[in-house]
Amino acid sequence: MAPPPDESPQITGSLWDLIAVQLRRHRKERGLSGEALGRLIGVNRSTVSRYESGSLKLQEDHAIKIDIAWHTNWLFTNLVRFAKEGHDREWFATHLILESKASELRIWEYAWIPGLFQTEEYARALVRSAGLENIDAEVASRMKRQERLA
Repeated sequence: MAPPPDESPQITGSLWDLIAVQLRRHRKERGLSGEALGRLIGVNRSTVSRYESGSLKLQEDHAIKIDIAWHTNWLFTNLVRFAKEGHDREWFATHLILESKASELRIWEYAWIPGLFQTEEYARALVRSAGLENIDAEVASRMKRQERLA
């Protein structure tokens, strides 16, 4: 039998997602409420909920407290440290959000025209030369990014 939707791991390729899922799993295995975990690490239940949903990244000092209390052999501390050093697959999505809120952009490019200033033809040539599958979708995405900032 499949677990209920709210119990299903939502690991989308990020270590932060893995941390969130494991934190919830370990808390439930110990029969603790979110409020009890919050007391253990010095935060409120809402913060614990955000850690477990992945909308907030577990802080290293909180991971240390959890590892000590739960005797996890530094599982959470190591995961948090590795996640902080690792590549974030969602970096460009975060970049787009920050870019759309910026009042000024400073861009340096070494070998090609920045995406925000590319014409459709130039973008199409770059995408084609990169060997990407769906050229039309890639170019449309790039052009839409320009529209959002215009």
